[in-house]
Amino acid sequence: MNFTDYFVNIYVPRLVEFISAPVNFPNMLWMTIPLIVIFLTMELYFSRYKYDELGWNSAVTNSMVLIFIFLDLIRFLYTNYGWDMIYQESLVYTLPLVLFIGTLGLFLTVVTFFREIPKSLAFFFASPLTINYLAYFAIVMTYTTIPFNMHTIFAAITLYIFMLAFFWAVKVLFPEAKIAENLPDFKDPLPFLD
Repeated sequence: MNFTDYFVNIYVPRLVEFISAPVNFPNMLWMTIPLIVIFLTMELYFSRYKYDELGWNSAVTNSMVLIFIFLDLIRFLYTNYGWDMIYQESLVYTLPLVLFIGTLGLFLTVVTFFREIPKSLAFFFASPLTINYLAYFAIVMTYTTIPFNMHTIFAAITLYIFMLAFFWAVKVLFPEAKIAENLPDFKDPLPFLD
């Protein structure tokens, strides 16, 4: 199969299926809508306030999102399969992914809480884009019937790279806010109240 056939017949349909999963599987909406709202709000915030950076406290909080997503995914699997989820052939890739998300969330929470890894590395892995995208990926792979294979992983990785580039461009092009620290210091800001 040549690249054009792969791109048109496998990659694009899988990418569309991955992006449109919440529409096709509405029970995902309870988890994906908050993720998307938080993600967009934080990306726009850091675009507007360019010199603010993710702090250690935000890195800890973001990391904990993966723990909460893990708990919801376990709830979903238990509700649908009970303890038999361990033996389900259809979950051979899904269950390890869910466990990975929980372990990653716990690991990132601990290392960001104790500041045990370099700041740049911690802030990349605990950034709103990375955390929320990993959470979205895990939700899609758990709640849907999209096959967990190399085509899906390739589509997800290229979408993540596109989003990194897109939000980098948004940060560059988005107008910076004039914040209170940049305004003159008024000793009596409300003189008419005298």
